Parts: sequence; C-alpha cells; structure tokens
Amino acid sequence: MAKAEHPRRKLVIKIFPPGSKVSYSCGANTPKDSIVSKVCELKNKKGYYAMTMWVNTENPSESCVTDSRISRTEMATRVNTKNQSKVCESKKKKEDSVRVECKNREKKKQKVEHVMMMDRCKKMQCWAMLKRLMVGRDAWALQKDVLHPKIFYVLDKSEAMKKPKGLEDIESKLKNSDYSEAYEFVDDVRLVLSYALQYPPRSEVHRTATRITEGFEVNWKTMKEKWMREAEETNKICKRELH
Repeated sequence: MAKAEHPRRKLVIKIFPPGSKVSYSCGANTPKDSIVSKVCELKNKKGYYAMTMWVNTENPSESCVTDSRISRTEMATRVNTKNQSKVCESKKKKEDSVRVECKNREKKKQKVEHVMMMDRCKKMQCWAMLKRLMVGRDAWALQKDVLHPKIFYVLDKSEAMKKPKGLEDIESKLKNSDYSEAYEFVDDVRLVLSYALQYPPRSEVHRTATRITEGFEVNWKTMKEKWMREAEETNKICKRELH
C-alpha cells in the first residue's frame, strides 16, 4: 500500500499564563513565524495566550505552529453570549418568582378584601340601626340634654369619661372605625338606653326608652341570625372548594 503524501499529524493546544516567555519554532524560518508572533501579541483580558500546534507524529521536529487563537472579538462574543445566557436565566428565575409572589399576594388580597367587605356590610347595618334611633319619632328621649343628669347614676366619673354619653358619641366611634366587632356597638347602644331607663317607670322618658329598647333588641336578634346564616353558607362554600 502506497504511503500517504501528507504525514499524519495531531493537534496540540497550548495555553500560556500571563508574563511567560514563549519561544515558537516551526523548523525553518517560514512566513508562519510571523503568524506565531501575532499570537504572542494577541491575548485576552487576563493575559493568557492560546494557540494550537500541528505536530507531525512521524517527525515531531517538522511540527509547525498555526495561529488558531480565538480573536478578541470572537472571544468577547462568546463571553457576552454566555453572560447573556446567565443573565436571561437569572431574569427568568426572578420573573417566575415575582409571578408566583404576585399570585400569592392577589389571593391574599382577595381574602382580605372579602373580610373587609363583610365588616363593612356589618358596619353599614349598624349605622342604619343607629340612624333609626337618632332620627325616629322617639329620638328625643335619647338626646344628651335629657340623659345627662342621669348618667352618673349608672356610672362613676372615671367610667363616664370612657363610655359614650349619647348616640352622637356612638356615631363618632363608628365613623372612626373604633369598633372591631358589632357586639361592641350593641353594648354601647344598650348602655345609652340604660341611661333613659333611670327615669321613673311612669315617666314618658322611661316608657319611650322601654319601647326603643324592645325594638332594638328585636332588630339586633334578626340581624345576628342573618349574619350567622351568611357565615354558615360561606363555610360550606369554602369546604366545597377544598374538596
């Protein structure tokens, strides 16, 4: 079998650290030496040299050095591409994290808004009950000027400073959202009604206050039962969603 015209060669890649003194030889002084010198002049940002050598396996002394160094533009492009890939992956992870967090916040917000809406509904119903007491035909019996002389028969001075003296004080507390539960509102209304009941039983104020108290208790019982039914329906819906 005839021997091949071109000798068998192998590719050797050499990388030299910054500041190293490297001598390149290609056997005879050929124009390829100028290519080697260009390799020495070109280096990456950290000062490393990268080059390849085609080594003749039959006669290593005839090996030649070829400039296969990656150009600065190409290397920068590869580095930028790699960095961009990492940045894209990082951005994608952040976007996924933000998306999940937004969904969780939205769910939490919906739950909070639902609770706030229910509280607002109760507040509005309490407000309607209070307005009926303040502007109804029997509202005169619950005015401050009528109740004021009797307040201190029920409360001592320290308690009177904290407790409402009339329906106007309850209205102010509703406006300022001082009531966390509807029961607190009801207790204050009962307290104001108890002031009017301190009048003698045969007095017009006492009879009017008794009538107002009976009507208020009926309305409160009806409203409370309605809220309980709504709460039971809400719990049933939640259980269905869980299953």
